Amino acid sequence: MSSVDLRGLEYVLGAAAAQAGKAAHLARGLVLLRELPSDRRLTCTVQLPAPGGQQVFALLPVTVEEIRARLRAEIEAGFVDALVGLDQARDRVDEARGLLRHAEDAA
Repeated sequence: MSSVDLRGLEYVLGAAAAQAGKAAHLARGLVLLRELPSDRRLTCTVQLPAPGGQQVFALLPVTVEEIRARLRAEIEAGFVDALVGLDQARDRVDEARGLLRHAEDAA
């Protein structure tokens, strides 16, 4: 490869930042829930797939602890995705450094 895809690098970094931002936003929700008792029941609206590509909304009673568990899982997944993206970005930066060294040696 004779050039580095800088737009690809920008995309990878942007996606990693978005995942980290989403995880941080969910973490703020988790902090707000700490004030509520774990066994308290809340009604949540969930979006479910339906036949024909339609979406159905349902109201489900869930405990605060169930919501906390779901948020923790999504936060962890978001940070893992962000780390994977940063690893991909590091690979692209290393590739760019290699090309730059090669160009300097050739000059």
